[in-house]
Amino acid sequence: MPSSLRAIRPAYRHRDRPPEIQITSREEGDFHEFVLTDNGIGVSPQQRVRIFQMFQRLHAEKNLPGRGIGLAYCKKIVELYAGQIWVNS
Repeated sequence: MPSSLRAIRPAYRHRDRPPEIQITSREEGDFHEFVLTDNGIGVSPQQRVRIFQMFQRLHAEKNLPGRGIGLAYCKKIVELYAGQIWVNS
């Protein structure tokens, strides 16, 4: 996986199938929308804000590796450019 995508790889993936990521984009006026779709395990509506907070994990590290910084890092970068980031699941 390219190093530029490591922060957004599907950390929460199904164990019985390889991870897949699709990236699409579209231009709308002065804005660009980037959509990343994966085949991960999903995120409940109650956790959608929490996943963008630094060091917040949805699952115990013994079950799924990670530090809880990937999406928080993405959010910081997007906000530096006056953008928005969200999750649909």
